[in-house]
Order: sequence, then structure tokens, then C-alpha cells
Amino acid sequence: MEVVIGRVQQALAETVDLPQGACSLRALIGAAVFPFDAKLPQDLLDAARGDAEMLLRHRPAASVAVV
Repeated sequence: MEVVIGRVQQALAETVDLPQGACSLRALIGAAVFPFDAKLPQDLLDAARGDAEMLLRHRPAASVAVV
């Protein structure tokens, strides 16, 4: 899972050219593992959201969107 998260973060870190100028994106990605963190889908999403929120508290300069 760490490899996948690292690849997503690396892809997001690439510079994007916008009409207003270049920018780069950052993301904190929460993760949950079945069946260790939860067994039901909603509970897995809640566990991943909690993981992302914990990361946000340790890195408040970043933004998180959990879907």
C-alpha cells in the first residue's frame, strides 16, 4: 500500500500548467486495510478518513479531500 500511495503522491507532485500559471498538487492519503482496519465498506472509508485526518493534524499546511 505504501508503494501505491507513494506513486499517487509522486504523480500529483508533477507541475501542472494552468492559464494563471504553473502549480503543483499535494495530497495526504488515508488508507485502511480489509479486514484489519474494518470489515464493512463504510467502516473502511471511515478508517481511511480517520487516517487522513491524523496526517493532516501532523502536517497542517496540506489539504485533504476524502471521497
